[in-house]
Amino acid sequence: MSETLQTSFSNTEAKGRITLFRNYLDGGNGYYGRFNRNTVTMRTLIARIQARKAGTNELNVQEIAGFLKEEILAALRNGEAVNVMDLGTLFIATRGKYDGSSFVAAGGRPPLQVKFTPSGLTQGTVDNIRIEDVRLSDTAMRIQSVLDRYTGEENCIMTVGKEVSLKGELLKVGGTDSGVFLSPVDGNGNASQDRSTWLRCERLTRNGNGELSFYVPDSAVPEAGYRILVRSQFSRSKTGKSLSFVRTAESCVLTARNA
Repeated sequence: MSETLQTSFSNTEAKGRITLFRNYLDGGNGYYGRFNRNTVTMRTLIARIQARKAGTNELNVQEIAGFLKEEILAALRNGEAVNVMDLGTLFIATRGKYDGSSFVAAGGRPPLQVKFTPSGLTQGTVDNIRIEDVRLSDTAMRIQSVLDRYTGEENCIMTVGKEVSLKGELLKVGGTDSGVFLSPVDGNGNASQDRSTWLRCERLTRNGNGELSFYVPDSAVPEAGYRILVRSQFSRSKTGKSLSFVRTAESCVLTARNA
C-alpha cells in the first residue's frame, strides 16, 4: 500500500488538496505530488458567465464554444500548434523511442501525442495558493467524481429524488456521527458550517471505499447549490476498529434539479 501525505491549501477564491506520495525510488525520503481536482463542465462555466454578464445567451455561447472546439481539433489534425486564447499552447509531440526508422511507443500506442504548455498568464493564476496544513494519508478521504445517474452528467447537477454515485477514496460510511449530507453553499460556494441546514441522505444503495451511491432527498431545493459531505469513522485496517475521529470528504458544488 502506498504511503502518502495529504496537504490542504486554500486562498480567498479556491480550496483544494494535494496528495503527496512517498517516492521509494528516492530511498523513501522524498515525495511527489498530485493535485486532487474537481472538473468544471462547460455548462458550469456558461452559468458563471451568465451570473457575471446579465443577458448572456447560453445557446449562443454554446454554439461559439462548439465552433472553437471544431477549429482547434482541425488545426491539430493539420499538424498545427494552437494558442488557446493566450491560456497556453496545444502542440503535437513525439513519444516512445526512435528505432532508426520511426518512433516506437510502448503498448502499441500511437507515436504522436498532444501536450499543453500553459502561458505565464495561466500559471500566474495559481501562484498565490497557500499551503495550510499536512495530514497523514490514512486519514485522507476524497471524492473524485459525482455522477447523476438520471441524467448521466458528472460534477454538475443532481436530480432530486434520483440516484447519485460518488467515486473516490475511503468513502465507506460507518461509525458514530457518520453519513452522507447535502450542505447548502454561500455566494462563494463554501459549504455551510451550520449543521442544522444539512440534509441527510438516508437511502444509501452502495457503501464502499471506492464508490458510494445514494438517493438525493426530496427536500433538496431545485436550482439551489449544494456540496455533498461524506462523514465517516470507518477504518479499513485489519483490526476493523473505528477511527477515534470523524473524517470528511467534500464534493464540488452541484445544482439540484427536478426530474
